[in-house]
Amino acid sequence: MDNGFEWKDLGDIEEGRPTLGPWTNVTAYRLLYMTLRHELNSRLGKETSKEIFVAAGKLAGKEIFQNLIGDVANLTDLMTKIANLFDDLKVSIFKVEKADEKKMEFMLTISEDLDCSGVPEDGETKCAWDEGLIAGILSGFFKVATTAREIDCWATGAGICRFEVKTG
Repeated sequence: MDNGFEWKDLGDIEEGRPTLGPWTNVTAYRLLYMTLRHELNSRLGKETSKEIFVAAGKLAGKEIFQNLIGDVANLTDLMTKIANLFDDLKVSIFKVEKADEKKMEFMLTISEDLDCSGVPEDGETKCAWDEGLIAGILSGFFKVATTAREIDCWATGAGICRFEVKTG
């Protein structure tokens, strides 16, 4: 029995949801995300919970790169494809604030995201899955390990989620 995730595991959404279609309400998504995070935090601790969300995000990012982004000519094309995809999927508004291609370091932002935009401020970043998602997509492109660390979050009072990204 294989317990790995494959893109096909998402199923045929058009067949399975012929009336409701592929979209859902952010409240429904946040109920899943936040209650799952709560249970993982309670049972495993915040650090392990975060590691799980980052790992899941990386897996999702790698799958997204392979299945939805694919071949891109250069970094500019990749960033444009990510921004368009996130907009099409209503995930967030994705922007590049800084890009140092020589050092392979980037500052990326997402706003109006699914995970935290509009949540009460509590001083803690919330977007561990997004850290992994960004790292997974970029590692697919660069073909090297990539990390993304959330340094600003709606929940910390920033009004936007900002990620410091490094490769290698």
